[in-house]
Amino acid sequence: MRQVVDAVGKVVVAFGGNASNLVSNPTATIATMEKTAKNVLELQKVFRVIGLTGNLAFGNSSTTRQLVISNTGFYPLVVTGITYPSGFSGAWSGTIAPGATQSVGVTFTPSALQSYSGNIVVASDASSGVGTIAVSAQGARSVGLAGNLSFGNNTVSVASQRTLTITNTGTMNLVVSGITYPSGFSGAWSGTIAAGALQNVTVTFTPTALQAYSGNITVNSNAAGGPVALAVSGVGEVPPSANMVTVTGGTLPQGSGLAGQVVAAFRIGKYEVTWGEWKEVRDWAVANNKGYDLAGVGDTYPSGSGDNFPVNKVNWYDVVKWSNARSEKEGLTPVYQVSGATYKTGEVAPTLNASANGYRLPSEKEWEWAARGGVSSQGYTYSGSNTASEVAWTYENSSDGSKAVGSKSANELGIYDMSGNVWEWCEDVAYTSNRRIRGGSWDGIADHAGVASRDLLDGPGRRVSNVGFRLVRSSGN
Repeated sequence: MRQVVDAVGKVVVAFGGNASNLVSNPTATIATMEKTAKNVLELQKVFRVIGLTGNLAFGNSSTTRQLVISNTGFYPLVVTGITYPSGFSGAWSGTIAPGATQSVGVTFTPSALQSYSGNIVVASDASSGVGTIAVSAQGARSVGLAGNLSFGNNTVSVASQRTLTITNTGTMNLVVSGITYPSGFSGAWSGTIAAGALQNVTVTFTPTALQAYSGNITVNSNAAGGPVALAVSGVGEVPPSANMVTVTGGTLPQGSGLAGQVVAAFRIGKYEVTWGEWKEVRDWAVANNKGYDLAGVGDTYPSGSGDNFPVNKVNWYDVVKWSNARSEKEGLTPVYQVSGATYKTGEVAPTLNASANGYRLPSEKEWEWAARGGVSSQGYTYSGSNTASEVAWTYENSSDGSKAVGSKSANELGIYDMSGNVWEWCEDVAYTSNRRIRGGSWDGIADHAGVASRDLLDGPGRRVSNVGFRLVRSSGN
C-alpha cells in the first residue's frame, strides 16, 4: 500500500502539484496538475520536426527518383509546397502525421547536354529539422542496342525476322533518324524515344545466294553516348526440294570399288525422275523460249508406261540440260555451264558451277553412298534389302519393262528404286568420254542391281530404254 501512495505522489509532483496537499486541498492540487498537462500539450505542438532523405544523384540515366519527407515530431506536419532547381520538378502538399512519411516523385527533365544541381526546398510549418536536400543530374542522350541477330541458316529468297531493341538509356529524348543494314538485311524505323523508354524494330534477313552474310546494323541518332552498331549474321541456303532426302556425309566402306572415298552431305531424289516430271519441265522450257534444244526429246513413253514411270531414252546431254531447265524453272541457279554460260544446246562436256544451287546428276560416290543407306546403312547387298525382289525390278520379276517409281520398298534413307527399274546416269567420266551408270535395270539380272555393282554406257549420247536418272543438289540445298 505504501508503494502505491509513493507512486501517486510522484505523479502529482510531476504535474506541478503538492503531494502533501493532495488530501487537505485536493481541488487546488488537481487544478494545478491540469494546467501543467495543458502546458505540456502546447509544448508538443512546437515539435514539428522535418526530415528529407532520398538518393537524388540522378547521374545520366535516371529520370525519376523518390524524395521522402518524414515527420519525426509529436504533431502533424503541414507541407505547403516544394521548390526545385532548374531541370527538376515534382508536386506535393499536404499533412504528414507524427511519425509518418510521404514519398514524392522527383522528375529530371534536362533541356541541354549539361550538368544540373542545386537544392530541393520543402516549405512547411516544421519547427526544426532539415528542409533542404541536394539534387544533381547530367543531361545526356545515350543509346543501348540489344537483340539476338544471329539468324543462322535461312533458305535463299525466304525472309525471316528477328527483333532489334533500341533503348534510350539517357535522360533526354533520343531522336533516331534512320537505320542502315549490311547486305541481306533490312528494316525501317525512325522517330523519338523518350528517356528510359525502348523501341523494338523488326530486322528481316532475306538471303539471295548460298553464302554467309555478316556486318553491323548502325542506328543513326543524336545520341552522345552508347553503342551505335550491333552485329548481325546469317547464312543463305537453298530451299529443300520436294521429294528429296538429305544424306549425311561419310566414307564409303570396304567392299566398294570406291572404298575409302569421302562423301560430303547432299540431297538426293527419293524417286527416279518420271515421264511426267520430264514433260513438265521440257514443255515449260520450249513454251517459254528458254533456248533449250529439248523439243521432242523424251516425247513418247513406251506402251504400258505412264507419267509415274521412270523416264528413259534420254541421253546424258539431254539429262544435264533438262536439269538446268528445271533449276531455271524453280528460280535456282543452273549448275552446268559452257564457256561461263548456262548449258542449253548441243552435245559437249560442260563444266560445273560449284556455287550454283540448282539440280545436277550425282557423282558415283554420292550415288553409292545413298544406295547403301548412308550412315544408316545395314550393309545390305541391294538398296534396302538382301533380297532383290523386295526392293528391285529386275529381269526376274519385270522382263516386260520398267514399273511405276516407288512401287517397291525403300532403303534405309527412304529412297526408292536405287536397285533395279532403270539404270541411273552419274556425273563421272569412265574411260575417255563414257559416263557411269549405276543400279541395274528391269532387263538385267539381279546381280547388276547390287549397291556395289558398277557399269558404264559407251557413249553419253546414247538414248536407251533401260537408262534414266535421279537428281541431287549440293549440301544444304
